[in-house]
Amino acid sequence: AALSPPPLTTAAAIRALTPERAGQALPVLIRGVITCAGSLIFIQDQTAGIFVDVPVSAKGRYHVGEYGDLAGYTAPGLFAPQVVPARFTVLGVTPLPPAHVARFDELSTGKLDSQRVEIAGIIRAVLPDKRPDLRRTVTLKMASDDGVFPVTVSDLPPERLASVVDASVRVRGVLGGAFIERRQMIGTKLYVGRPDDLIVDEDGRPEASGVPATPVATLLRCSPGGRHR
Repeated sequence: AALSPPPLTTAAAIRALTPERAGQALPVLIRGVITCAGSLIFIQDQTAGIFVDVPVSAKGRYHVGEYGDLAGYTAPGLFAPQVVPARFTVLGVTPLPPAHVARFDELSTGKLDSQRVEIAGIIRAVLPDKRPDLRRTVTLKMASDDGVFPVTVSDLPPERLASVVDASVRVRGVLGGAFIERRQMIGTKLYVGRPDDLIVDEDGRPEASGVPATPVATLLRCSPGGRHR
């Protein structure tokens, strides 16, 4: 009988596989930290981050910051190779790896898929998700540079939602995307695993009743020392 191949031991080695090779269910044994455990699960080791294809019924077993050994096998994924888990042995809890500071134009290249990133922008809308498997998440519509994309945040306290619209923020999360059958990325989405990774640099606008009235005729005029309105 043919001997089983040795397990792949880094996320980078798995990501480097062709779709055909990843589809051969190669054994995996990597040690890393869970960077997102909300609607999707990701783990990152010293080489890269990677998506873990966990059934919805098992997602509650995973927690952000848990560090340990992930055993399973490869699968081709919709865009990049991924891991189908057999077991995750927790060895402890550790800080998350630093997030790569990115611009919007980097997000759509695909090179940062499944990686932990930080991006700055303005929250334009809050869209609570009412699906049963995502009842603890909320989706924020975020504008950054020349693009708009959704940011999914897990366990965000309701009291923070009131002031987040129009706020200038920095978010740290794992980059995912929307893909088509030809393994092409057609959209991006950021998955934020902890409320603390949504950092408000400037609060959103106050309620309209508290904003001074501005005559229409004075809009867009030069206002030395003031704000351009």
